[in-house]
Amino acid sequence: MCKDADAKPKGSDSSTRINIRVVVVLPDTALANLDRLLSYYELFAVIKAKHSMSEEDRVFEQLLVHTQWLYALQHDRQFMWGMAVCGSSIRVCLLSPNEAVLTSMVMDITTGLGREAFIKSLVTCSPCNADQLGLDLTMTYLEDIKCWRIGCLMEDREKVPSYMYSDRAIVITDCLFSWHMQCFPRSFDMLPKGSELRHDVVIKDS
Repeated sequence: MCKDADAKPKGSDSSTRINIRVVVVLPDTALANLDRLLSYYELFAVIKAKHSMSEEDRVFEQLLVHTQWLYALQHDRQFMWGMAVCGSSIRVCLLSPNEAVLTSMVMDITTGLGREAFIKSLVTCSPCNADQLGLDLTMTYLEDIKCWRIGCLMEDREKVPSYMYSDRAIVITDCLFSWHMQCFPRSFDMLPKGSELRHDVVIKDS
């Protein structure tokens, strides 16, 4: 679901505004409820728009700013989708954690072929699984006990998944040596609701 925003998302101290935000919602979600989704915690993709191709570098620069905040606040994010609109030219972008930007060919929506390619790019996203949208399926937020469950394979347990639990990220770097990183205190024990996790090791996610 796309919604015109032209506003600064909640969750950051950046003054950069988002022109259009893209969020994932259920089919029966009321449009009136979309306003509460103007937050880096909820964004799936960001669309930045400028008037001409001469501003394309500025568009990519602003997309990277939004990417930094999205990685900092969405702990289960592996990569981010974006769209750069410069006049009548559009590029779909994949922004990786190491600040690399992969882009599609330019789609000129003043031409029939350009409009067809643009519509196909939107339709292609519709049936995507969560991992194809950029989420790490090994991480699940457990709302009832307010912590993350992180799936992992242990060396002494062949191909048997095990889980670690963490209730917060203690170190968040926007970019360290061109790579977004986070550190989590980790526990192998999931305690009942209201109890405090006993952390024994710190793990690094990159």
